[in-house]
Amino acid sequence: MNPSQCSIILVDGCITQQQKGDTLSILQSLYNDVEIVSNSHDALTTLHNRQKRKLSNETKPTLLLIDVDENKMDSNGEIHSKECLGMIKTIMKELHQGNLHDTIPIVCSCREDPEFMLECLCHGAADYIVKPLKTQVIKTLFLNVYRYRISRPQIGTDPSPVYVTTSSPPQQEPGKIWPFFENRLKGVFMKENWLQKTVFDYYAPEPSVRRSSMSSMTSEKTKYLQSRICNWDFLPLDVEDKDLVQSVCLILTQILEHPDLAEFRVSDDEMYTFVFDIYNSYHNSNPYHNFRHAVDVLQSTYYFLCKMGVLEPMDKEITDATSACHQEGYMHRCCSNEDKDELQHHRKLCKDLLQPMDILGLLMASLGHDVGHPGVTNMFMIQSGTPLAVLYNDRSVLESYHSMAFFHLLGKSCFSKLINVKMNSEWKRFRKVVVHCILATDMGMHDDYVQRIEKQAKNWHDYNVNLHDDSVKEQERLTICGALIKCADIGNCARPFPLAKKWAEILAEEFARQGDLEKELGLPILPINERGKVSLGEFQLTFERNIALKLYRAVADVVPGMAFCLDFIYENIDIWQNNQVLDSGLGRSEANTDNDEDEDVDIEDHNTLDNDYDRPTPPAPKRDIEITPYTISSSSSTLPTAPPKENAKKVVSHSTVTTSSLTSDQMVENYHPTSTKHRQDLRESPSALCHCTIQ
Repeated sequence: MNPSQCSIILVDGCITQQQKGDTLSILQSLYNDVEIVSNSHDALTTLHNRQKRKLSNETKPTLLLIDVDENKMDSNGEIHSKECLGMIKTIMKELHQGNLHDTIPIVCSCREDPEFMLECLCHGAADYIVKPLKTQVIKTLFLNVYRYRISRPQIGTDPSPVYVTTSSPPQQEPGKIWPFFENRLKGVFMKENWLQKTVFDYYAPEPSVRRSSMSSMTSEKTKYLQSRICNWDFLPLDVEDKDLVQSVCLILTQILEHPDLAEFRVSDDEMYTFVFDIYNSYHNSNPYHNFRHAVDVLQSTYYFLCKMGVLEPMDKEITDATSACHQEGYMHRCCSNEDKDELQHHRKLCKDLLQPMDILGLLMASLGHDVGHPGVTNMFMIQSGTPLAVLYNDRSVLESYHSMAFFHLLGKSCFSKLINVKMNSEWKRFRKVVVHCILATDMGMHDDYVQRIEKQAKNWHDYNVNLHDDSVKEQERLTICGALIKCADIGNCARPFPLAKKWAEILAEEFARQGDLEKELGLPILPINERGKVSLGEFQLTFERNIALKLYRAVADVVPGMAFCLDFIYENIDIWQNNQVLDSGLGRSEANTDNDEDEDVDIEDHNTLDNDYDRPTPPAPKRDIEITPYTISSSSSTLPTAPPKENAKKVVSHSTVTTSSLTSDQMVENYHPTSTKHRQDLRESPSALCHCTIQ
């Protein structure tokens, strides 16, 4: 360790040009990286910007020199003693929350008041230096790094990298037994996040977009977004990034308006910053698993909650119109008053089970369920022996990482109070909902979750639910939350066909890219990942018949208002089946190695469809369906609409049909190794086809 391994930020709002030159000369003679800022705001901005840079594998400790000089007027921007102490307090808070790392505050002043010196140290300063700054003193500044718990990781034989581990003071006074556990359970008394930060930083992308590039939203645009959010034909692929961020803000702000969540409300600016950080934590160069997919899942979950009557839609007029059609379709299938009574009973149970904290947790999980997704499946992570697979013992590898990464982001955001043990009495409930929901998106466990939902449906049908038992009530609540996010996660296939097809195309491209990588690495390639091996129609038909229908049927028996999804799936199966001959193969014919952003997705020109999907389908003579072209324009402000369905063909049962070239066994062989009993069980289940969708 030596001065060249540290950087310096000097905060001095009253330094003259001559003084600046002299000071800079002394500092630069010993430290390679020196920067002078004029106030605390600029200092924090500079520190945060440095945190986001990833110029090397190690971080360089920053010595923050806070120059206190009371000989100037306020208008000249000097830092008085109170402002100095306030700045130290802010730095320490940022360090404890994990927003800053490797930062060592040091005060320098011409004041020789011992009381003030001690006050600075008590607030968190590492040292106090009396001016003028001298070369002999500056030479020793780097030693203060060791006062902030520096440790040297054993990486090979190179001892040069230096890391600073930030810990807060003990959260409570250790007792007599503590010394016995001190070296193994530091996290009990010390708030440390080095493990989460290390794993998150390794897999998360560098921030790709500046917040300043996203302008504020007009009231007209906000109203338009609200109307789109409340429609089932919402398509994030057609929405600008700033509008996606704003859409998320609108949804989260609405739930936080509930009186029970008043203490967790944040300012518009804080909300925007949080969502923007989530945006930058997704690999938006992925064709499918990017922020647009996250918003799609969030909007689906929100829409389902509105359909259930748990949330009031933000655009009540539009959602009421669509709900009327959907509800009519559902009630049309209810043949008796007894069935209608059961529907109302289920609606009441859902409202009783899902409290505001649960709804917030479910929406948060929908937003963060794929944070940092690398664009490959769990089985690729396992078969290629990635450190993440080893860390999570080959079980729900990506989902476990997404959950950890999302809580890491929450912990350093304006919502840190939600997961603070002492500040939120319901922190455990919130965390349990979020973790459960994110882990539920592991399609390797699909059959498990479907069976839970089917069992729940039977208990509800038999009125065999004791909500006075807290453990039963919790299990019922978690099952509902898991069912909703699973439906939202694979909800593309239940969208109107034009939207479903576009999502299928980009998902197929992501699978094809994985196949290209598997070929390069000499790993087994699943047919669905091999370009041109399986047609797009075959790909979707296999998934919808064997996986989606099973889930949505089970959920429709429990959750009021969800049966409309089955109508769309049946219609889409018809269209895929009739249109299958037109597909040329899965994925692009050649690998595209560019880091495509979402806006680069190729979109063909088609004719528009009329928006009438929600109307129940009357009985009609059986005949071949006509495939109507559709339009999806990346610059259009409106979404495609569906044609009238008077003559749409109704399918009685698709679940028994299989395709010739894409089988469950082929899926399982490559995606679920049979080295454990867990995977042997999965192999016998058609849900192994889950890897057609989200991992």
